[in-house]
Amino acid sequence: ITKTMKMVAAAKLKGFQTRMVAARPLGDRITYLIDAMPAALEEISVKDTTNLLVPMTSDRGLCGGVNGNVSKATKALLHELPADT
Repeated sequence: ITKTMKMVAAAKLKGFQTRMVAARPLGDRITYLIDAMPAALEEISVKDTTNLLVPMTSDRGLCGGVNGNVSKATKALLHELPADT
């Protein structure tokens, strides 16, 4: 590997590390939200539940298939949930 290639790889790695550190607060908040969720549906009276779906998709390039699958799975789950009365 040439010295130039090593410098380019180091610059890319630094960019990825910077974005990863910047995303940590979001990850911490998501972890907090997941930990705060109530127990499984079997343990809670059905009368007392409200459903909240938060589909998360990617904004990176070439992820149309992934985003489409998330959308389809969300729509399928919406049809399985009991309707509000």
